[in-house]
Amino acid sequence: MEKHKPLKTKIPLEGNIVKDYMLGNTRIVICDSAYINRTQEDIEQTLRNIANIGRRAFLKQCEEEPIEEVYKRWGVEYPNEEN
Repeated sequence: MEKHKPLKTKIPLEGNIVKDYMLGNTRIVICDSAYINRTQEDIEQTLRNIANIGRRAFLKQCEEEPIEEVYKRWGVEYPNEEN
C-alpha cells in the first residue's frame, strides 16, 4: 500500500492563526477570520450549523454500523442503562 503524500499546496488563510495542531495525519489550522465583522448572532448561527453538520454525520454512521463502534470512533463514551 502506498503511503499518503502530504499536499504541497498552500491554502491562503485570512486573519490570525489562533491554533495550529495535528489530528492524526491531518493538520488543523484555526483562524479568527470567522469572527471579523460578524455579530454575536452570526457567530452563534455558524456554531449551530457546525453542530448540525456533525450531528448528521454521526447519525448517518449510526445507521450504517453498530452504534457502539461509532461512539468509540468518535471518542465518546457509549451511554448504557447503568449511567
